Amino acid sequence: MWAHMKILPRLVPVLTGGLAGGTVMKAAHCTPKDFPSGDRENRGLSSRGSFAPFDGILGGATLGLSVAANAMLFGRVTGNSGMIRGAFTSLPTAANCWRLAFVAGLFSAGLLARRACPEFFPADSYKQAGVARIAVGSFMVGLGSSIGNGCTSGHSLCGMARFSVRSAAFTAAYMVTASVVSHIASTARAFGAKNDRVQLSYPPAKMVGALAAFNAALGAFYCAVARMPNKAPILAPATSFATGLQFGVGLVASGMTLPEKVASFVEFDKPWFDSTLAFVMGTGLVIAAVAFRAVKTRGACSFYGKQLSIPASQVIDKRLASGAVLFGTGWGLAGMCPGPLAVSASGDETGLSLVGFAAMLAGMITAGRLSPLLFRA
Repeated sequence: MWAHMKILPRLVPVLTGGLAGGTVMKAAHCTPKDFPSGDRENRGLSSRGSFAPFDGILGGATLGLSVAANAMLFGRVTGNSGMIRGAFTSLPTAANCWRLAFVAGLFSAGLLARRACPEFFPADSYKQAGVARIAVGSFMVGLGSSIGNGCTSGHSLCGMARFSVRSAAFTAAYMVTASVVSHIASTARAFGAKNDRVQLSYPPAKMVGALAAFNAALGAFYCAVARMPNKAPILAPATSFATGLQFGVGLVASGMTLPEKVASFVEFDKPWFDSTLAFVMGTGLVIAAVAFRAVKTRGACSFYGKQLSIPASQVIDKRLASGAVLFGTGWGLAGMCPGPLAVSASGDETGLSLVGFAAMLAGMITAGRLSPLLFRA
């Protein structure tokens, strides 16, 4: 298998070409008719329909490195819901450009993955689930993440990596809610889960090589930026774009743009139960925890000289609980949270994920109007 590492993977020319600003080579589309758990060298890169812990580890590591870069370079958490809400509901200003750059990176990851291997955005799965499920679930995701001030990235990844009791409570509440809702709404079956036990599969060598090269290139870029004594103003949004692109690629590689895989994770008692996402979260948490520890040890400011902007509240209140339940309801219905919705909005050829993304924004805006009325200080 590893002898194939010398073969240039389809993702390498797309990712490295996009980062370098060179000509992006057109990659062959992967069009597997079905998604068995056997050899993935010949059927495409997606782990759909299989238990893929090594994909989870690779994707989780990519997510964790993006979180680490944001924490150490800028002194902030990587909260997708907050960045997306800020990018789309605030006027574009110099102070807000980093959010726009990060979200642009998420969208770019979807476009690049769509060009290289669109099976990460399964049209049959989205169409089978239907626009109503996707729209309603995504609206609830936007509503809950705004009310609860976080989502899977801000609370489950960044918050738990900082040992935040508040984030742990949010995560536990939305996980339980998502599991209950997914069971009641038969979400995994709605997105095409087969009535079979998932089998172990391994990522193709070309995928491993592509992700290793991609993360190494961005790691070298981050290190170079950190060592620059006088940083040009353009470097801050450029670095934010890179962290968004990296986070988006991590979401794709880990399978979090596959609603069926997410629903199969929370439907733990079904034949199609798939624990891949536990490996995604576990790997990301370890890397993020090391990064936040380093930031705390370093002191008062990041490598960009910015003051740390790390949430410190440990309050578990009605607003947090309400947000977690609403978010879990949406996640249990639609199988996607803010980051995957942003990536899929540009990667999904059916346009259904774009509808979901718009519905999520509507939920965020609605939460902004309702929260002052429902949760007065």
